[in-house]
Amino acid sequence: IPDVKWTKDDKKLIWALLTELEKPKNHPLFFGKTKILLQNTSADTKMKVCKHIAAAILPAGYAKNPKVMGNRVKMKIDGLFTLYKTHEKCLWLTGEG
Repeated sequence: IPDVKWTKDDKKLIWALLTELEKPKNHPLFFGKTKILLQNTSADTKMKVCKHIAAAILPAGYAKNPKVMGNRVKMKIDGLFTLYKTHEKCLWLTGEG
């Protein structure tokens, strides 16, 4: 199974991934509840949801090996969250003046 080219075509796959994460059925599992989405629990596990997301945005790879593609989606999500937290810390530091 080839690597996923997340940054190809102006990061089209990353934007597709973010769109899937923002869907009401996926949002509470990754971001928690909000005022709009009061339910903060999900019957699905993160891995199961990652497999569904992989099927939506990476259908060819998912058809070959759903487990591997679900894992690649999960690793990308984890990487994006880590990157976000790094940038968030920098913003907090600038306000401490």
